[in-house]
Amino acid sequence: MPDLIHRLARRRAAHTGENLGTAHRAVYAAVERLTLDECRFLRAAPRCQVPPNRLRQAVLPDATGAQAILETALLMSLRYVEPDTPSGDDPSYRVIRWASPAPESLLLKLRPHALVSFLAAVLPYRDDWEFRGVAGLRARPSRRHVRLFLLDHPETTGVMLAGVTRREWTAALTAVMAQKTDDGIDNWLLPPADTFMPGERDAIAEAWPRTATTAHLGSGLLRRIGSLRDAAWVDLWWGLCHGIHLDWPADPSRRQEVAELLTDPLVGLPGQGWSFESAYGNDIRVASPEGPGCRRCGDSTSLLMLRHSAPDSDGRS
Repeated sequence: MPDLIHRLARRRAAHTGENLGTAHRAVYAAVERLTLDECRFLRAAPRCQVPPNRLRQAVLPDATGAQAILETALLMSLRYVEPDTPSGDDPSYRVIRWASPAPESLLLKLRPHALVSFLAAVLPYRDDWEFRGVAGLRARPSRRHVRLFLLDHPETTGVMLAGVTRREWTAALTAVMAQKTDDGIDNWLLPPADTFMPGERDAIAEAWPRTATTAHLGSGLLRRIGSLRDAAWVDLWWGLCHGIHLDWPADPSRRQEVAELLTDPLVGLPGQGWSFESAYGNDIRVASPEGPGCRRCGDSTSLLMLRHSAPDSDGRS
């Protein structure tokens, strides 16, 4: 049993970015709830064999419903996070250090100095034209972490920012307010904790992660953010109505390695039937035929494009 737990923890940590000890504890707690036959299956099954979904959820659980929507919205907001270090220069552009998934919640650890720019990108506010940030997002600080949740699903959503104290949270909000003022946004206010801002419900109804049928894909990628640990920078954006594009300057061998991680039958992206192939020269197309289906075109394919982009002089495309 110890060798099985160690192997599964290594596979999980390669996706989440967790240290091996954290992944080991999570896998140990899950394996204790499995039957002897299920443990034998995990020990004997080839890496390419598709396991029962119960075993997938035990090793690296997926989010569903509103929780998946929240996680996808946070993931897609990463493209608006600016580097934030004392020197003003962060060439690594890795905002999230690791993710620790649980069935009904997610724990994220941000990189040092990333809290201010992360909050500036995700906290909702209205400018002269539209809502910015994640509409409906609210936060509740505690002594050891800050819980982010959706106001219209307060009891069933939760993304915790690990290690963020109340003092750090207050200081970060002050810095965000100063930043917004410097940007000419004079009306930025911290969203009320338990009520919607004027027009926020309409923004929620129109928010793309809530109307798209691929929330499972964005959530799955956020829970596996460790697979992008070597990216010098990343840019995520919605492509077709059932796909996410991820631009980064990785070499072809590294992009193929990430594609192999994301299509792992046991700990890869949510769903089954994931495969990858080269596309458009240097890009890699990761796809599954078993997506929830696109409301616009009826296509059931789930699609992630790992696109190669060369950075410009400031390190971004």
